[in-house]
Amino acid sequence: MGVFAYQFFILQVMIQMVTSLQVSAGCPSIQLKVLY
Repeated sequence: MGVFAYQFFILQVMIQMVTSLQVSAGCPSIQLKVLY
């Protein structure tokens, strides 16, 4: 159970990192799509 919780925590951290990278990289393009 502890190993599963540890893997779940790592998965959450990886998802947060990927989403933050996508937001920081795709924010200007998303704003451009909304404006135009």
